[in-house]
Amino acid sequence: ERACSSQRYTVIKTVIALVGLPARNKTFIARNLAHFLRWIGFPTQAVSVAQLRREQFGCNLRADFFDPHNAESLAKRTLVADRALQLLLEWLEGREEALVGILDASNTTLGRRRKIVSTFAAKGIRVLFLECASAASSDSEATMIREHLAQLRLAGGSEYGDWSVEEACLDFQRRIDYYRPDYVPLSRETDGANQPFIRLIETSGDIR
Repeated sequence: ERACSSQRYTVIKTVIALVGLPARNKTFIARNLAHFLRWIGFPTQAVSVAQLRREQFGCNLRADFFDPHNAESLAKRTLVADRALQLLLEWLEGREEALVGILDASNTTLGRRRKIVSTFAAKGIRVLFLECASAASSDSEATMIREHLAQLRLAGGSEYGDWSVEEACLDFQRRIDYYRPDYVPLSRETDGANQPFIRLIETSGDIR
């Protein structure tokens, strides 16, 4: 329990798990949310599955690595995703003051989200899903991809570092296309009536 304005309230350790296709500003939101929560006094740790993947398997992975029918690459991606859960669990359980973990990942399948919930629920940790969706047209999506890749390069990332813009955009579009068929948006019907979640839907530059 903590004191606040002469009242007492109970703080429950929480994981905020991002959901959404690639190039939906999940990392931008995760980083800024972590900064904000730390600023208002909630010790927070963010873990990026994409960063763990780059560290373990390199930066120049072609779209085929994300093909769900590629058993070898699927096993590698699952390994990295599970490692991210373990790192957040270690953070939240290993430090008494730790309050919030942020999981920066796609988490687009219902099976993955159920694993996240069960992993943390077993330790008494609450999960809130935060979906970053887009109602953009195919033309707008192409623009989003270009902006996303430009942001990666401005941030010093080496993903697609030696590729032409056209090659990188085409490959990244293929990556998204591999995710899309198995993408299950958050809803009460799929994720359960008691599962808290927030959906951010971008439409023509606005969020609702």
